[in-house]
Amino acid sequence: MTERDDRRQLPDESELLRLVGSTPVAAPSAEARERARAAFVSGAAPVAATPITSAPRRAGWGAYVPLALAASLLALVIWGLQPTDDWTVLDVVAADGASVPGGPSAGTRFGSGLATTDVEAELDLQLGDRLRIRVAPDSRTILPRGPGRWIGKSRRLIVESGEIFGTTEGRPLGFELVLVTSDAEARILGTTFAVTWNELGPCFCLYDGEIEVTTGDRAPVRVPKRMRIQCYEDGRPPHIDDLTDQERTKLRMIQEAGIGDRPSE
Repeated sequence: MTERDDRRQLPDESELLRLVGSTPVAAPSAEARERARAAFVSGAAPVAATPITSAPRRAGWGAYVPLALAASLLALVIWGLQPTDDWTVLDVVAADGASVPGGPSAGTRFGSGLATTDVEAELDLQLGDRLRIRVAPDSRTILPRGPGRWIGKSRRLIVESGEIFGTTEGRPLGFELVLVTSDAEARILGTTFAVTWNELGPCFCLYDGEIEVTTGDRAPVRVPKRMRIQCYEDGRPPHIDDLTDQERTKLRMIQEAGIGDRPSE
């Protein structure tokens, strides 16, 4: 037998077709045919393949920059609003008849609030090293917070009744202070001043510096040194006159006392 005859003979094309055709093919079951017929009749769409999606991209650092800037700006604003000075009680007369936040004793410090005295009490208060206030007997005044570092450079001190005397010792105050009563307002600039209530209404007294008084819708009136301006509860225009002897004496005394050393707590 030759080498060629020893090789295994491969089937030709006709033989392959015969072999494939003779392979049995399983017929579909009745259940499968019924499912196919029902799908064809109803027109149901074939089930779509689930699309393959990529994982969401993480936000880069650039997305967080605006948030960081906004947070920094907010922190700066809050810091700029913080008051630079507190009120300190320098002295008190008849403490049982006086009241301030934290208690009326020398060395007490507080941010703002109501200060009151009865007919025998008196309070000597100071805002940082800027302003000294003496609250006379039988008085009520609402003291503002100190000026902010950057923002909040205008403050309103309300005198509800009685008398207060104040001085900056002739130095610039460093912020705008408005003295407020129910009938008038006064803007002070580096000065020694007083606000008193009498039977006619509030009166603003000036010993040194400058003060502008506004009543109702009238234009501000600048008060000369060593003068007083009487405002009226009945709405009459204010009247400027000389200081009384008593007012002059009290104003001179607080100016000479000046800005005091704050006692330790």
